[in-house]
Amino acid sequence: MIISLFPLALIIYESLIQRKSLLKGHDPSLQYLILSLFMAVFFLSVGVSIAGGENYDFLNWHRDGMLYGFLLFITAGTSYHIVPFLLWWRAYAPMMGNRKLPTLKELLSPNFFKVILFMGFPSLTLGVITELFNTGLSSTFYTIFLIASLYYTLGITPLFFQSLKVQPCRY
Repeated sequence: MIISLFPLALIIYESLIQRKSLLKGHDPSLQYLILSLFMAVFFLSVGVSIAGGENYDFLNWHRDGMLYGFLLFITAGTSYHIVPFLLWWRAYAPMMGNRKLPTLKELLSPNFFKVILFMGFPSLTLGVITELFNTGLSSTFYTIFLIASLYYTLGITPLFFQSLKVQPCRY
């Protein structure tokens, strides 16, 4: 499973190598995909090392990294396109050609996702690392991560409910 992630990472890296920064100027969903891919490789490697060495001291790293890291960030990046697109398709697609319509980026600003990327990722990383030797400090970092996750969830939820209220387009 880990080996299958390397060709994907290589393809993404090769396609982005032209730029000075891999993440600069790219869509948030691509930023989250790259981050999630590296998290998956790292935390799956931790899991394989744990299983192979039968030393379960780092089991929390594997579990928390995959569950709260990889899965959350891949879901957040994917929802950047899916949730606004659902609203746009249901509410605005029938009006195409009749008036100026908002873009997906106008429905959900890319800056919204920077909070969880720049606040959530470091706090999750520090929470996982400090969990082994200082649970109080680790809890503080996990609380910051929870706040960033709640900010994301509460920020994207109104778009979801707004898309449910709109009557679907009938062709």
